Amino acid sequence: MFKLSSFIARAGSRSYCTAPPTILSTCQNDLKVAMRAKDKFRVQILRSMVSDLKNAQIPTKGQKPATEAQVLQKGVASRRESIIPFKSAGRQDLVDKEVQEIAVIMEYLPKQLSTEEVNALVSAAIKEVNAESPRDMGKIMKYISSNADPSTYTSAAIALAAKELLSA
Repeated sequence: MFKLSSFIARAGSRSYCTAPPTILSTCQNDLKVAMRAKDKFRVQILRSMVSDLKNAQIPTKGQKPATEAQVLQKGVASRRESIIPFKSAGRQDLVDKEVQEIAVIMEYLPKQLSTEEVNALVSAAIKEVNAESPRDMGKIMKYISSNADPSTYTSAAIALAAKELLSA
């Protein structure tokens, strides 16, 4: 006869190697929690994020697959761009909604480097590649992209810091 207690005891003693949760799995779990809590706003944002993350997993011809963090950063960037016309049209309600959506998405992104950390990273790259003018921007970007986690910075922040440091 099958004994459930002995099966549970044996299964509990096994050690399973589990990978750290991905952003997609975390979003899916949080989506379930938000649905149970009937948080319509959060459900809407999480559904959008899950959809974007799943679509990014579909292979396309000639394109390099995007990481989960890159997909979410793209969503943040598009929302930041949409704030500008909303402000000019005087639609503060839509501006507030976009800001709240950005805040939810930022919860799932890795911590971004501060301005000081970006400047330190760029100055180290400048010294390493012996950059002297803004023409060496490609060398700096290539060095940083190969030596730092791209999900912790934006290329625009790196470019801005490099221009400031090289023109000084």
